[in-house]
Amino acid sequence: MKKSTLTIFAIAVIGLISSFKPDAKISTYTVDTKSSKMIWKAEKVTGKHDGTIQLSSGKVMSDGKTITGGTFVIDMNTIKVVDITDAEYNAKLLGHLKSNDFFSVEEFKTSTFEITSTKQIEGERYQINGRLTIKGITNDVSFPATVKVTDKSIITVGTATINRVKYGIKYGSGTVFTDLGDKAIMDDFQLEMNVIARK
Repeated sequence: MKKSTLTIFAIAVIGLISSFKPDAKISTYTVDTKSSKMIWKAEKVTGKHDGTIQLSSGKVMSDGKTITGGTFVIDMNTIKVVDITDAEYNAKLLGHLKSNDFFSVEEFKTSTFEITSTKQIEGERYQINGRLTIKGITNDVSFPATVKVTDKSIITVGTATINRVKYGIKYGSGTVFTDLGDKAIMDDFQLEMNVIARK
């Protein structure tokens, strides 16, 4: 009876060991800040503006199939306006964006984004969830993106819609101020990302 019991126990242990699979190896990729591109787009009642901004650093973690985490630092001093060709008007708008009415760049030189989770939608299409910090204020942000993972690189392409009012940027907001008329600026702006990370 004891021998039978020991045999059953041994089989159970062997089955448990054989079914155990170690966690997938997590690899870290470094963002190629020169090759990565970020485009911002904002709208107002009378028109729209767009420009670029750059990452200063970033890391992306992957299990070999998709992104499992990541941290990114955005250099707010690199913000540019590209749709205005008049040098004086361009400089005026850029200065306003860097002022306390908008991003307070002198005080808050960087913004950050941390990936907290990802969810596969279909194929290479994923929902990326994370925490975005602008002007020291952090909010949850989710957006769809295409993620391509290889042994040597990760390419992530997506567009996030960000509500600036949640980060204390209330200037010209029609949801905060009344009677702005055609001077109102939309609360949401888009950030288009093509981020390349390499081993």
